[in-house]
Amino acid sequence: EIRPRDWSSDVCSSDLGNEEGFLSFALDPNFASNRHVWTYFSMANPRRTVSTGMEFARPMGAREGYVRADVVARTGVYGDPSDSAYTRIDGYSVVNLSLGMRNAGPWEISLWARNVFDEGYMQNLTVQAGNSGLIVGTPGDARAVGIALRARL
Repeated sequence: EIRPRDWSSDVCSSDLGNEEGFLSFALDPNFASNRHVWTYFSMANPRRTVSTGMEFARPMGAREGYVRADVVARTGVYGDPSDSAYTRIDGYSVVNLSLGMRNAGPWEISLWARNVFDEGYMQNLTVQAGNSGLIVGTPGDARAVGIALRARL
């Protein structure tokens, strides 16, 4: 359980920089390295993550036109428990947009763009076993543009 702190109910903070603890994980309060354990327990979680979306819709005769924007942002994390500078994943923000038209019936068509500003980011980085020095990762998706046709049945 991660409890929100100083945020609205749908945005959580996982700042574990003090002894309060925001995870349901029992530790002996007299143990000297609790702070160290808390830090590593949450090493793959960004300190802040925000996801928001908004849509503006306007009637256009028998149809409705809309513009939608979604933004996801997060702070940096270490991709591996070693806290190596080579596995540090920088924070990033990704913006997705769509422009569409829907009618009272089942049809909807939209033009969409993902990662509009072509933000370069890594999803994960990890050190391979075997002491080879190999670090592997998965790059985030590049900009993509497309058309969607939907039917509600």
